[in-house]
Amino acid sequence: MRVYLDNTRSALSLNHGVGNVGTHYFLALKRYGRDVDPVFLYRRGAGPPAQNLEALRALGCTPLRAYHPYLSLDLPLRGRILHSSYHKLPSLPFRTRILHVHDVWTLRPNPYQSSAFQEGRADKLRRVLERADLYTVLTETLRDEMVSELGIEADRIAVTGYGWPRSLEGDPSPVPDQGAEEGPAGPYALIVARIEARKNYEHVTRAVAAVPGLRLVVVGIPGFEGERTVEESFPTLREQGRLTWQRRVSPAQLEQLYRGALAYICPSWEEGFGITLLEAMSYGTPVITSDRSANREVVAGGGTLVDPADWEASAGCLAALLADPDVRVEHSRRAAERAAQFRWEDVAARLEALYGSVA
Repeated sequence: MRVYLDNTRSALSLNHGVGNVGTHYFLALKRYGRDVDPVFLYRRGAGPPAQNLEALRALGCTPLRAYHPYLSLDLPLRGRILHSSYHKLPSLPFRTRILHVHDVWTLRPNPYQSSAFQEGRADKLRRVLERADLYTVLTETLRDEMVSELGIEADRIAVTGYGWPRSLEGDPSPVPDQGAEEGPAGPYALIVARIEARKNYEHVTRAVAAVPGLRLVVVGIPGFEGERTVEESFPTLREQGRLTWQRRVSPAQLEQLYRGALAYICPSWEEGFGITLLEAMSYGTPVITSDRSANREVVAGGGTLVDPADWEASAGCLAALLADPDVRVEHSRRAAERAAQFRWEDVAARLEALYGSVA
């Protein structure tokens, strides 16, 4: 059964969480999909960097094919199913068009994007949602939001789950380190997230500042009003010499940061999944996150859930981890056990069942 996966987002932003979903779907199907012949598509004219395409080939994402969303009429003649992780759907006459939905908070007025960007993005997403026959999502939380907020029938939404993010990969081309203020020294909490209001950096910095002897390591580039977040949230820790901010790091550097962290803290207000939460748990790093959105489903018993408005709860957890090695061992065990439940074999089986139901 041939299935075309439009993973243009992967080709454009290989090391971005949203982009990696398409890459990992493809690799999971190649490794574990017994009856699926996947073809990795990217839109001609989208302009993915050549090094990204080479990195995808090195990961095993072949056949890798550029296509035209209007003119590549041979595609629907060779396979009936198109699965897009790009939030776009071509006008080609596929029998079944499946759209992967990363989140729906962008459809609501929100403080995390400019109003013009949010309105434009919401309009485009609504139009592509109307054109899809079926949908895939990573969590039951997101499925339920689509049913309650968009009125989409639950039986049209397949929850695929996810797997350990790097267990399908070798070591893809590293993202160059683009400037660290200084390297971490002593115990530190870690957050890997775009610097924007949605990620709740005020909570993070207040919680770390309240724990003497603890540093904060931030890996992330500024997003919408990110510079404002930096100006408002970072000064106290920076003035105390307790902040390390790296905009980008290589996969090897990131693994080292996860493994060395006292805890991973990301009490975000909104998430469609939260891949970095799973990454942290897969390295046995204790996790602190918010008790809302998809975070509570992903972390479940593998971490500590807090009210995103209650930074003092996070500070208390960080202090306990710092004070008692046995507490950290227990939290690390819970994190690793939870991460082990995310298996690519299961994801491939769910995708294969979805495709088989419409083939």
